[in-house]
Amino acid sequence: MSAIGGEAPLDEVAAAVAEALVRVSDEGLRILGYGEITLVVGWPAAEPAWACKRLPVFADDGAAARYREQFDRYLDLLADRGVTPVPSTLTTLPAATDGGGIAAYVVQPALPAGSLGPDVLRAASPDPDHPLLARVCAAVPEVVDPRTGLDGQISNWALVGDQLQYLDVTTPMLFDDGGRYSRLSSAHKAL
Repeated sequence: MSAIGGEAPLDEVAAAVAEALVRVSDEGLRILGYGEITLVVGWPAAEPAWACKRLPVFADDGAAARYREQFDRYLDLLADRGVTPVPSTLTTLPAATDGGGIAAYVVQPALPAGSLGPDVLRAASPDPDHPLLARVCAAVPEVVDPRTGLDGQISNWALVGDQLQYLDVTTPMLFDDGGRYSRLSSAHKAL
């Protein structure tokens, strides 16, 4: 059995997501957010301690291992360049579908209410010099270069206490020497 930070079994999260996919309904899930490709499930649903983002299914262990290498490299690079990623763990287990493959989840602690960038700005008077905006605008150029990207939109940031944290780490924006995006999509199966 896989565990999320020693707290909640990922098997339970995966079973709940698989059931929701079969029902074509998010009933019974606590949805914390929707992305362009997937969603973030809070676990346990009643009082989330964890944010679990399901990735597209990997074809096999090798594909999942290649993604893990890029994921870990990206987290290290962000930290080396002064951006604090929300503590993130990649957890894998066999996919609970007829097609098989490897299911993967990026698991992060559920962040305090009101700490996400849009919530911080919504709670303040409009100000183009808001400290959150200034900190994000200062952080992005420290990361971005011809081989490294970052999705700097404010919804990818949180202010936890006085620490600025970046939460959208599931797509490592790393480029090769020729400037080509290191896409891992061919390693994924269709959901």
